[in-house]
Amino acid sequence: MSGGSIKSIDRSTVHRICSDQVITDLCSAVKELVENSLDAGATSVEVRLKNCGEESIEVIDNGKGIQPDDFNMVAQKHTTSKLEDFDGLQRLTSFGFRGEALSSLCALAGVEITTRHTNEQVGTVLTLDKMGHVESKKAGARGVGTTISIKELFRGLPVRHQELKRHLKREYSKLLALLNGYGLICTGVRLSVTNMAKSRQTAFTTKGSKNMRDNIIEILGVKQTQQLMEFKCSQDDPAIAVQGFVSKPQQGCGRSTSDRQYFFVNRRPVDLPSISHKINQTYRQYNMSQAPVLVLNFTLPTDSYDVNVTPY
Repeated sequence: MSGGSIKSIDRSTVHRICSDQVITDLCSAVKELVENSLDAGATSVEVRLKNCGEESIEVIDNGKGIQPDDFNMVAQKHTTSKLEDFDGLQRLTSFGFRGEALSSLCALAGVEITTRHTNEQVGTVLTLDKMGHVESKKAGARGVGTTISIKELFRGLPVRHQELKRHLKREYSKLLALLNGYGLICTGVRLSVTNMAKSRQTAFTTKGSKNMRDNIIEILGVKQTQQLMEFKCSQDDPAIAVQGFVSKPQQGCGRSTSDRQYFFVNRRPVDLPSISHKINQTYRQYNMSQAPVLVLNFTLPTDSYDVNVTPY
């Protein structure tokens, strides 16, 4: 009988294969970074893209920064500051928790972190290798907060990289739709999104207002906002409620497509196609030719849904 042909795959290859399932596209890469910034208590988050994110992604925040004691663990697999045990999923209120995003990005792109914790006097620049280990560390000027720079996403996966380049405009549009959602729901946070191609273009900027209507004006425009009415619905249980804005049920107040429908569960952007379908059906009883603009947040007990069922 001849010798076996089954061999173990080296750790680096396993890491790259698994990471390809965590960071699947431009959208998932930026989403994870923005959520990390929000979880760090940032009131200002800047997303800077070069060539729609294909060349580089930079997310800059004024959150609490990363503690020096966490530098060596910040991009390791299965590490998180959001959970202590499995039961913690039932009480989760933060955006991120998987402990995979930075680790996966290291396997798929060049990653550099510049951070300064609230207790530190100077910043630190960390260069990470493909396995998420700190390759180099040096002092750097920075205010309190964190900047994460991603260069050449999917550079080690030729087919995935070509797919990104081929569908870059579509991926960028998808990303803007997702970031619009965070811009709408994140009151008290200034969110800015820019893209550098031949020149720097600003996709949108919110002003950090604590009023959702102000965010809607910044992202959807004054005219669209004037055609919305406030919506509130609650039950006997104060932990369950729906609140937000819906198009007025008159002709001309909606849109020809349902491209401006934003849903959130406990302020987390989600996709709710069945609920969208029901609302559209009801709305067409009053406006037969249009779909409504929707910005709706569903407040639910944290143990009544699973944030890990779908990516976002």
